[in-house]
Amino acid sequence: SPSLMKRRIEPVYSHDSIILAGDILRHSETFFQNRVIFAHDSYRDRKHLNIDSTKRNSALLYQLLMAVEGVQIVVLIKEEQDKVCYVGMRSKDQIDIGVIAQGFGGGGHKNAAGFQTNKKVSEIKNELLNEIRKLCRF
Repeated sequence: SPSLMKRRIEPVYSHDSIILAGDILRHSETFFQNRVIFAHDSYRDRKHLNIDSTKRNSALLYQLLMAVEGVQIVVLIKEEQDKVCYVGMRSKDQIDIGVIAQGFGGGGHKNAAGFQTNKKVSEIKNELLNEIRKLCRF
């Protein structure tokens, strides 16, 4: 039925996951004249809101952050309990973010890529900013 198809196509988020998305958006940071946005999804915040880490709102976050005027790259760092971070990246146009992910042992393709690391969020951010600066000549 059409209503069943609509429910399968449209994502459904819990109220708490929308609250978390708002917090992630509020604490996001821009770099290189707003061409790059970093957002951080912390384990502590998900635990506080009792959000299952397998139920992610990443697609919503990427969609909102990529819609920001002038943004060319979005980096979303998802921190897990066991000190593992999952880094997802999206880019527009000719920016090949897959090259950066490969340099960190990950993969993907030109406009969507990622990797996993045991580094702290601050370390990842600094290293990625350096790589993005080199790649894009910002």
